[in-house]
Amino acid sequence: MARNVSCIQELPVEVIQKIFTYLDIQSLENVGQVSQEFKEIIDSSIQIWRHLIKSYCHSQSLLKRNLNYTSYVQSKTCAKSLRKFYQDLVNVQKNFETGKCKKTIIDCQEASLKGRKVEKNPEWSRNHNFKGVYDMTLNEGRICASVYDTIQVWNTKESRLSYMFTNKILDQDNTQTICFTLEKNYLMCGTDNGYLKIIEIGTEKIISKARVNSNCLSDVKCRDDLIITLDWYGNLTFWKLDANLQLYQIQLKNAESYSVPFILRQRDTERLMDANHDHLITTYKSHITVYSFGQEAGLVVSFPVYSDVFCIHLNEDLVAFGCKGSPRHEDAPFIHPVAGIANLKFRPPRVNYIRTPDNDPVISIHLTSSHVILGDINGELHVISIEELKWNEVERITDLGLHISGSEPHHLLYTLKSHAYRDFIWALKFDGFRLFSGDETGKIIV
Repeated sequence: MARNVSCIQELPVEVIQKIFTYLDIQSLENVGQVSQEFKEIIDSSIQIWRHLIKSYCHSQSLLKRNLNYTSYVQSKTCAKSLRKFYQDLVNVQKNFETGKCKKTIIDCQEASLKGRKVEKNPEWSRNHNFKGVYDMTLNEGRICASVYDTIQVWNTKESRLSYMFTNKILDQDNTQTICFTLEKNYLMCGTDNGYLKIIEIGTEKIISKARVNSNCLSDVKCRDDLIITLDWYGNLTFWKLDANLQLYQIQLKNAESYSVPFILRQRDTERLMDANHDHLITTYKSHITVYSFGQEAGLVVSFPVYSDVFCIHLNEDLVAFGCKGSPRHEDAPFIHPVAGIANLKFRPPRVNYIRTPDNDPVISIHLTSSHVILGDINGELHVISIEELKWNEVERITDLGLHISGSEPHHLLYTLKSHAYRDFIWALKFDGFRLFSGDETGKIIV
């Protein structure tokens, strides 16, 4: 053994470092105990610790996508800092599983930038009819949030306000912004009279706008270079930006197959949409409609759930949804679940429904490969493990108020009461490192 170690030590340091990049953390710790020289190489090697961090993050898509929006960027040139970052990274998963969190509050209502701020309406608090942080998108290390009559863009790493768009900027063309998404340097807004308009966030100018009719747009999403709008009748329109950053409508293969089912064509301003590489999901009241971008391009299925859907989140072949549900009463013959996860690999989709302990309506949701996080109207966040979900039944209901021992396919890990009692948690995002939840008082809890 001593002779083998001696032979390795005769190799150039660069070669030893390269060899060590093939080892996991436990093996590296063992090697570090073999000799002081090996320990010093491991402790001082930027290459080894960068490789460990990237290997760890590449196994989890959320971490991989958001790694560059953390302190990793500042740690890249220091082995000691990289080692600490790796240790913190491993602890993130442990802390998420146990609910050990450090809380930061972003007060969007009191934020100001370049003399701009939220113009408070006294009717908000008097009538308890304010929406606060009503919607959020997460893009390239930025949270883009609808806050009362503004849209604010925050840097997630520093919790710093980067941009604030007031009504005057958003509606500079006399069209009212109803929905939005952020993609790179562009704020994409859907309006009350059918326009999709693109605002360049640096200049705050509208660089392009287009529409096919005057129907109010309920939602807008981006899928790679494809922009998708959904109007209040359920009609889908697909757009792209040309080389001159001008919008033009495109027709997908089997375009007529993306039409809304006739029975779901009634007007509704609260329609929702989400999309990924394979699927496109829309909602209408208590119905979820599934479209495909794959070989079965177009409408796949539309299926009802127990009550009106308030939020959706698509992750690969699973779509999670939060809904109205029904309250717990001793004499209730059936308690409607407040959330569910549908597996789109099956026809029809198979659904695992969830009742939470209080069964308050779920109005925000985030789905990862291992957990679903629910935000409700009572200021609570429920973190639920779904790693052992079973899909052997068309429909299954788990009552977390009864099954909290972990014996069920999905079980409640913990409930975070980070918001005030009865505050509506309208918006919820998770980047693998931080959980962002926005409530009706205009605050984002990180």
